[in-house]
Amino acid sequence: MEALGDALEKSGVRFIWAVKKPGKGVVEMSVVPAGFEDRVAGRGLVIRGWVPQSVILKHTTVGSYLCHLGWGISA
Repeated sequence: MEALGDALEKSGVRFIWAVKKPGKGVVEMSVVPAGFEDRVAGRGLVIRGWVPQSVILKHTTVGSYLCHLGWGISA
C-alpha cells in the first residue's frame, strides 16, 4: 500500500483508489498511508468499500485500470 500510494502521489495523474473498509479481517496491508488523502486532494479520491466498478470503467475519461482480481485477502 505504501508503494502504490507513493507511485500514485508522484505520478501527478487523477485517480480513484478503492480500498477495503477497515474492520474485522482486514489486514494491515489494506490501510491507506497516513496523510495520503491530504497530499493528493483535488486530483485523487480514496473510496473505502464497494465501488460501482462498471460505471467507473464506462466513463470516457478512464485511461487505465489496475485490479488485483478480488477482495480475497486472508489474514
